[in-house]
This record gives sequence, structure tokens and C-alpha cells, in this order.
Amino acid sequence: MFSVTLEVTPVLGAHNPVGKDQLTFSIAPNEIKLKDFKHMEIFELPPHLKNVIKKK
Repeated sequence: MFSVTLEVTPVLGAHNPVGKDQLTFSIAPNEIKLKDFKHMEIFELPPHLKNVIKKK
């Protein structure tokens, strides 16, 4: 059994980073499970992309 932690940077469009997340998976034979998800940081969107933010 393994535990793997990845840090990812989600993007909007082709190359506009929107934040930083951390995902931890447990890996065993025939089974992969997401054990933990942490939203670590939010990046400011460039002015030309601010219109894509959904309002509640």
C-alpha cells in the first residue's frame, strides 16, 4: 500500500492559474481512494477573466 500526495495548480483556459490544491491518495492493489483534499491558495484572476466568476 502506498500514500501519494500531489500538489496541483488548476487553470482557467489554456494557462491562467486559479489556485493551488493538495490531493492525497491511498493506493492498494485494485483500489485507489482519495483520502484528503486541501484547497491551499486562491490566485487573483486577470481583469479580462473576472466575468467568469459565478455569483451566488
